[in-house]
Amino acid sequence: LNNPHIRKYCENGAKQLLTESQDLTRLVTHLYQRTLSRQPSVSETEKSLTFLTQQTQSYTDSGSNTPEEDAFADLFQLVICLNEFCYIY
Repeated sequence: LNNPHIRKYCENGAKQLLTESQDLTRLVTHLYQRTLSRQPSVSETEKSLTFLTQQTQSYTDSGSNTPEEDAFADLFQLVICLNEFCYIY
């Protein structure tokens, strides 16, 4: 799942989701609904939000022009790497 085509899919998915809302909790919920066909648990939401915050800061520090998009693409890719996603699709 580290294929360049998969990464591009995750980047495009992140861009699309980010146009729908600026509320990160809502975005995490939408991501889970679209990829796993379910709501995230409270723990999954909290961990996802922490991940997004840390990744956004890391991308900002490294000079990325789109740190939020990059961080959300990372989360998107992480979710589709879950065994649960593989069993659904």
